[in-house]
Amino acid sequence: MCEINWDLTIKALGVLATLLVAVLLYFFTKRNMRNETIERISRFRNEKLMEAGMAFWALLAYITPTENNHSIIVWTQKKGRTEKEYFFQPFLAGEFIRKLNEVNYEKGFGLFLSKSTRDLFYEYRNIVYGILLAEKNNTNEKILLSNDEMVKKMFDLYCKMVVELRKEVGPV
Repeated sequence: MCEINWDLTIKALGVLATLLVAVLLYFFTKRNMRNETIERISRFRNEKLMEAGMAFWALLAYITPTENNHSIIVWTQKKGRTEKEYFFQPFLAGEFIRKLNEVNYEKGFGLFLSKSTRDLFYEYRNIVYGILLAEKNNTNEKILLSNDEMVKKMFDLYCKMVVELRKEVGPV
């Protein structure tokens, strides 16, 4: 009959238990580290998306229908008349184009917004650039815009940009 060496058996079971605990601990730690990494990447992306949204939101100051110190388009309305006269400010338009390129490319925020949102900004930019090219010999600070449909399209694009940016960034 075979005799069991209980000391050796207990030591062997202890080693196996230790190895089992070590392997389980390794896989548990690896899974947690993976989850933490995914969470950190997600948090980083969300922070950059918020920064991108804020940077592009700041550009809206140039194109808002509500006049401010950065408005590319300003308007006047004569007493007793319902229609408005819209004026284009070339200096601020150039500033808008420069800042759009800076935000989108130099700061890299264009990476974090959807193509549809960026396309709206660049559609607006193309209209502004077209006006600048058409009026490149005009040295006035303000240029009368006679195409009301174009002005309406510019303000419609502004409204779409606001909606798209709010969707991109999500509820704040």
